[in-house]
Amino acid sequence: MFVSALISGMIMNLTGTNGTENQDIINSIGKVLPPLVFVIMTTSAGFFEELIFRVGPFELLFNKWPKLAAIFAWALFTAAHGPTDFASFMTYGLMSLVLTGLYAKYRNFYLNMSVHFLWNALGMIGFFLLK
Repeated sequence: MFVSALISGMIMNLTGTNGTENQDIINSIGKVLPPLVFVIMTTSAGFFEELIFRVGPFELLFNKWPKLAAIFAWALFTAAHGPTDFASFMTYGLMSLVLTGLYAKYRNFYLNMSVHFLWNALGMIGFFLLK
């Protein structure tokens, strides 16, 4: 995840992009919600997103076709985060590639949920430090 964030940051720097519209929306929500509610909402997203974007495609839709499940899971997560330009597409596409790769290799919901949770928790720390 850190490597994908570094690559994404370099792409944003090269394209003159400061962030993604999705992140801007999350930040604006964070400014109006009570901090505890915002933290719970944001960190719990990992639980629900991993169920929808990884477990669903791999275990329910394409159980017999893991490669198709991986492509579908990657595309679904990336599209759901609303990329609006090349930099945001790469940001969410790379994150999805890491999380989908983890699930494809280990088929462990708890591992994916934990990685996603921790990544969002790091984002929350950054949000509150820069607030």
